[in-house]
Amino acid sequence: MRAAAIDVGSYSVRLSVGELQDGRLTILHEEGTITALGSGVKETGLLREDRVEETLRVLKRFADKARRLGAGRIEAVATEALRRARNAPEFLRRAEEETGIKVRVISPEEEGFLAYRGAVYELPVKGKVLAVDQGGGSTELVTGVEREPRRVRSLPFGIVSLTEGFLKSDPPTE
Repeated sequence: MRAAAIDVGSYSVRLSVGELQDGRLTILHEEGTITALGSGVKETGLLREDRVEETLRVLKRFADKARRLGAGRIEAVATEALRRARNAPEFLRRAEEETGIKVRVISPEEEGFLAYRGAVYELPVKGKVLAVDQGGGSTELVTGVEREPRRVRSLPFGIVSLTEGFLKSDPPTE
């Protein structure tokens, strides 16, 4: 079975297309594009229209690419920016109308569990593991034993919110 996963993050949108055969996943295509959807959300509580437009363009391009690559199933999830933004329902409605894909906003716990499973999938892990998923709007610390995640701690900051909070010029001043 060929399927695609799209991650609509606070900083970037990522696409993975894979083939599942005999319980083994083979990645056929991966790519990501920075859209900075979460820019300004912490301060205003709203997604910026220019970031919404850019993210929808990328989402449509990724959905089209996944279909061209033969993905019979496309799952899309969204994280911190869409958990926080008051206008997230409008974004989700437009995403479904414009791409035919229903984007599902996931909890920090589910985000952490998915990140953990992705991080250890190809690794020969033994015993206790700590995985760190630093995103644009949040950072998840996930502990587990071998391939099974056990506990997630989500911190309400990531690369977008830290950059906006501390770097006021480019290049940074002393």
